Amino acid sequence: MLFFRCRPSLHHFRILNSIILAEKMDFVFHACSSLFLNYRCVRQILNRIM
Repeated sequence: MLFFRCRPSLHHFRILNSIILAEKMDFVFHACSSLFLNYRCVRQILNRIM
C-alpha cells in the first residue's frame, strides 16, 4: 500500500524534466553570451592594435 502512495507519478517526472531543461537552457545561454562578449572584447582589442 505504501509503495503505491510513494510511487512517483508522470507529473513529477514532467516537473523534473522541465527543471533539467531550464537548467540546460540557462547554461547554454550563459555560455553563448560569454562567448559573444569575449568575441566583442577581442575584436575591440584587435581594432585598437591595428
